[in-house]
Amino acid sequence: MVKLAERPVVQRSVDLISTDDALRMARLAVEAGVDWLEAGIPLILAEGMHSVHALHCAFPDYPVVADLQIMDGGARETRLAAEAGASWVVVMGRAHGATVRAVVREARWCGVRVMGDVLGSTDYGAEATMDGGAGSGRRDCSPWFR
Repeated sequence: MVKLAERPVVQRSVDLISTDDALRMARLAVEAGVDWLEAGIPLILAEGMHSVHALHCAFPDYPVVADLQIMDGGARETRLAAEAGASWVVVMGRAHGATVRAVVREARWCGVRVMGDVLGSTDYGAEATMDGGAGSGRRDCSPWFR
């Protein structure tokens, strides 16, 4: 099993709709001691993967989570995020197993990690460890509770 951290990881979600505003917020978060930066859905929808790339370039020593909340198109979305500089992508735990498998497979190929978002789950424990049968278990799919 991969050990992620000795202490809890502080992740700041940047849910703004302007890359410039997102970079300002990220700078404040980094100065405050955040560990990871998250490009949230509003930012990615408004600015595209350019926002993920901008966060990665501005803060190369900080993992960038692309919170795509992937439900389908898993491999393509994972590749786009990886090419933009994301360290992590987020797939919904309620996504079809084939989607989760595609995300995990592409993430391995691209060298990024996968978070499973359990939003709306009725069984958090089961969904947090689900990997769509990709054989990754907790090595590639890390639970992310909202």
